[in-house]
Amino acid sequence: MMSDRKNSFEGIESAANPDIKISGWRPRTPAEIERDIGKADANLQLETEELKRREQTLLASGVPDQTAIKEVRESIERLTRPPGLMASGGTSFTERMRIARWPSVPEETLWDTYGLTGSEISFGVGELETRKFVILRQRQNIANRGGYAYTVLFDPGELVWRLAQWNGAAIIKTILQNAEVKDKFLVNPQQLAPSDLGVIIEHLKHQELTVPPKINTQLRTLFEEASQATKVRTIGKASMENRPSPEDFAEALAAVPEEVRKKITWLLGGGLAHGISFGSKVVWDPDE
Repeated sequence: MMSDRKNSFEGIESAANPDIKISGWRPRTPAEIERDIGKADANLQLETEELKRREQTLLASGVPDQTAIKEVRESIERLTRPPGLMASGGTSFTERMRIARWPSVPEETLWDTYGLTGSEISFGVGELETRKFVILRQRQNIANRGGYAYTVLFDPGELVWRLAQWNGAAIIKTILQNAEVKDKFLVNPQQLAPSDLGVIIEHLKHQELTVPPKINTQLRTLFEEASQATKVRTIGKASMENRPSPEDFAEALAAVPEEVRKKITWLLGGGLAHGISFGSKVVWDPDE
């Protein structure tokens, strides 16, 4: 197990100073972003067509391999799934908005305030079935009986995930930096129509979704745990001296290998039940 961990993080040196930036990154120009959108979209279409041909080949064989067919179909669904959003709670124990089909998530988990401190935003990445999504959670309307938990699950679609290089914290950072998008996600989700979500996704595609990588030994431990986890686990408050911002988290994630970013799921602020319900393998529990 330890050898696998070392291989996953090969080339990433640990450091006593948790704020070491790695040189070589620069923000892209609008023309470069447009170019990268075109390349990523073309690659996505090619991969989808190749999988569809693979599916037909398997189906045409004398004795179809049902396991292989199932795997191919899941891959096609993952690449072609429409973006989606689900928002719940905040003002009452009710769902506020749902766009696209979502796997079942227990309502008691969506409305659970455990792990939500003050009005700080808890954030993370989850994966259920073939849908990978970012998570935003916050205790809202605190004056009303201590407040309600508010949860947003947002899948921007495969293309945005690729443009962000599978860095969920970079997507979250970009959402929170735009006042209008932040309002739609955290305050007025009921005003979101599918067409509005499409506009937001176009906005995200044309933003700088990559970030300068920065080695952070504190967060690197969390990433290592998430990359090796076979079941959901929590880590306690003692594992982090300071609660990182989405930007801190995004820069630290950018410093680990891409295959790790594609694989790991995590949640900053919550308990074991949240990790299980959202498909987040490692949960930082501020009360543990």
